[in-house]
Amino acid sequence: MHRLKLLLISLGFFIISISANAQINRELKVSESFSEVSLVSVLKKIKSKYKVRFAFDNQLLQHIKITEKFHNESIEKVVQRLLVNTNLDYEIFKRAIIIKPSNQPITTKQLRKYQPLNVTGIVRDKQTGESLPYSNIFIKGTEVGATSNVDGHFSLLNIPSDTCTLVVNYLGYQRKEIRLKDFQKKSHVEVNLESSAELLEEVVVEDQESQTLNAGQDVSRASINLQKLSSLPNMGEKDILRTLQLLPGISATDETSAGLTIRGSSPDQNLILFDAFSLYHVDHFYGIFSAFNSEAVKSVKVYKGGFEPKYGGRTSSVVDITGKSGNLYKPSIGVGLNMISGNLTLELPIGNNSSLLVAARRSYTDIIQSKFYKNLFDKVIINNIYDVDDEQIGFDDIEPAFHFFDLNTKLTFRPSYRDVVAFSLYHGRDKLNINTEERFKFEVENVRVFDQNLFTSENVAKWGNIGFGTKWSRQWSDQFYSNLNVGYSDFFNKNDYRWEILYNLDRERGSIGEDFLQNNDVSDFTVRLDNEWLINQKTKFSFGTEVILNKVKLYSFSNFEDGSSEESEYSEQGRQLAFYIQNTLTPSRNFSLTFGLRSNFYKLNDYVFNNIPVDETNASQRFFEPRVQLMYNLSKRTKFKASWGLNNQVINRINSNETGAPNIWFLSDGRYLPYLSSEHFIAGFQYEANNFLIDIEGYYKDTDGITRTYGNVIGLESSIYGNGTSISKGIDFLLQKKTGKHTGWISYSLSKVDNSFPELNFGEAFPANEDQRHEIKVVNMFSLGKWDLSSTFVYGSGKPYSDPRGINTVPSDSIYIDYVPILNINQERLPAYHRLDLSAAYNFKLGGGKAQAGLSIYNLYGRENIKYKRFTLLDFDPQTLEPLNAPIYFPASDVKLLGFTPTLFFNIKF
Repeated sequence: MHRLKLLLISLGFFIISISANAQINRELKVSESFSEVSLVSVLKKIKSKYKVRFAFDNQLLQHIKITEKFHNESIEKVVQRLLVNTNLDYEIFKRAIIIKPSNQPITTKQLRKYQPLNVTGIVRDKQTGESLPYSNIFIKGTEVGATSNVDGHFSLLNIPSDTCTLVVNYLGYQRKEIRLKDFQKKSHVEVNLESSAELLEEVVVEDQESQTLNAGQDVSRASINLQKLSSLPNMGEKDILRTLQLLPGISATDETSAGLTIRGSSPDQNLILFDAFSLYHVDHFYGIFSAFNSEAVKSVKVYKGGFEPKYGGRTSSVVDITGKSGNLYKPSIGVGLNMISGNLTLELPIGNNSSLLVAARRSYTDIIQSKFYKNLFDKVIINNIYDVDDEQIGFDDIEPAFHFFDLNTKLTFRPSYRDVVAFSLYHGRDKLNINTEERFKFEVENVRVFDQNLFTSENVAKWGNIGFGTKWSRQWSDQFYSNLNVGYSDFFNKNDYRWEILYNLDRERGSIGEDFLQNNDVSDFTVRLDNEWLINQKTKFSFGTEVILNKVKLYSFSNFEDGSSEESEYSEQGRQLAFYIQNTLTPSRNFSLTFGLRSNFYKLNDYVFNNIPVDETNASQRFFEPRVQLMYNLSKRTKFKASWGLNNQVINRINSNETGAPNIWFLSDGRYLPYLSSEHFIAGFQYEANNFLIDIEGYYKDTDGITRTYGNVIGLESSIYGNGTSISKGIDFLLQKKTGKHTGWISYSLSKVDNSFPELNFGEAFPANEDQRHEIKVVNMFSLGKWDLSSTFVYGSGKPYSDPRGINTVPSDSIYIDYVPILNINQERLPAYHRLDLSAAYNFKLGGGKAQAGLSIYNLYGRENIKYKRFTLLDFDPQTLEPLNAPIYFPASDVKLLGFTPTLFFNIKF
């Protein structure tokens, strides 16, 4: 019954939408009284009260006075009586009543002046011809507006006349105003905007091209200006995800993770899309850099909650990234270099309507090991692999070989004005090879010394993504658009570790050793069709379908020193079939309501363990996900916004509070590995002045079915727990200065995140690993001629950790490991985190190209922030080596994050 009600409500909204586009009802009844009122005023009142459109020339009507009384008369009779003895006549034409001089036919020129128009067009970059998705377009002085789609197309219906002025905005570009009458064809208006990156002169910019952030226009949605990324402090790379971490509600206090912790949810609960295919790993170098080359990216949208029903499969948030298509007009090449990596970007036009983009990035850390790289390696990789900190073992002790690379290729065809066909490829990979060799000696009974012994070890790890997507989109008419995407991605994580001891004991020589191999592979094949029907200027109806095929493989092999071995392999495959509908009503410029429903059917099958099918684990489930969002303008500058929705997720990652733990993905079966489901409540206010924006949002998020491991004690194996609950609630505050020589923002987040599991902490809630009560971020950006100066300050109150002074080894219900490691979970807090970063970049022309050189300093005052505390368990007396009746624990070290870290960078584009 509940589902039926949801469907009926959706149908009701759709019927209302259709009726809103009906023709003028000639029998519409009017009851009004006028006394010596101008005809212009009479028509305006009828238009406002009875929703009837009139078109007329003010000069013809302004001197005519009306004294009439109407009682329940049809609109056509009313107009006839109003025009008696006026030498005026009327004609109903395309949902409008046109007032004209009597006995004078309506000429083509007059029709263009009086009749409502439909205008379609595309927004492009003036220099490259790149389409600009999600641009804002509106008719100056009216309520008529639109947003361009992912291909840059837009449609405006029922524009009053061709004398109107079109205003176009896009983040990072100069605002443009154009007169419609300057275009002979209103069905193909091409708007070319100039990028702020082309402006090297010393000017004070007073519009969107100087903004770095566009936030608050919709519920929990934000976008960033990619042109400004290099102006922000960084590690030498223009980093998209690092910039998103500066937004309120997105954690910025773990610099060794480019993953996004959004409003208390773990990164695996985020849907990351690149050209419509999903990616399951989003960083390089153990989190120092994000996996996305900004030179290959055109736009980024992040939804911190309240996202549309066309997005599904995740319970927290969405990051939707659109790749560049390439320069349509002329070849272009760009080169970038920093202290870790270099990148090369090539853009080529092909014929008149096609383009190719190739962007490649690679670190040279396996060739040149700079001091900067060694410092990063010690702080990041050593702490992720070894059970010691970087003060005990470092880069020079193990001499590793490490590098990462990524490649983006996109080929785009435009066979017609209405069609776009594109092929997009992404490949990113990290590879780490650590070989150690150590000679050692030992004594036997204080008599003989054996010193010809050798310990060797090799650790080889590879991880990354491969993704491919193809799309065909078509603007079928002024009012209907379709976008078909077919995408495939594969995440791989391979670890191979082996050690061997070659020993020499008098006459006995030999070797012992062990091998361990683990591979985790996640593939995703998706077909998605999105349709948009602009029924009228106040109603847009969207609908679509999505098919997702996921396959997860986990393989492990162990070869022990006693000659025995263990091997296990499992694979599982899940299928999802989803449909969605959404209706957006904008009855006035002050109010909009969006209501949608997503229905998803999930089937888990083809579960195989060690080549044996396991039929009893098959599961299926149908999910219904209603979502609603409303916006209401309380005044010209103040807006209220709210949203509510249900979300579900069937592919999850086991989250651990142990550093270095493998990222193991799995498909839910609803029994041992539960489905994730969440309910979002969001409400807030926005105040926008000419140059400032204040945005406040409160949220409450209830997530069921979380799976985690707990245990950060060396010597005690951690356990896996499912069917947990996470409650996340908080308030995000943003104060932004949008334009001028000085721009930036201040954000503050107050939040609380609690987890609860039946087996842990006596079933009582405890702080989640992501719980951080306060976080403050201050971003300042200055444009001084050819100089871009910026600073960022981040403060976060201490995150929780567990003191292991109470361990209970009673059996648990876990299907993997029979230990409950910790009772008093996350009851302690780390010290507060804070750092200050600075950047200075100089823009200049070099050899016919546009260049930028700069210095960025990370953690200016060298704050020793702590990532986590590492504890060690001892079950023997370290002095006598005798076993203990009960284990003891002591803190081995504070695992610290990056200290003072300067870096240089240089970019040039021809």
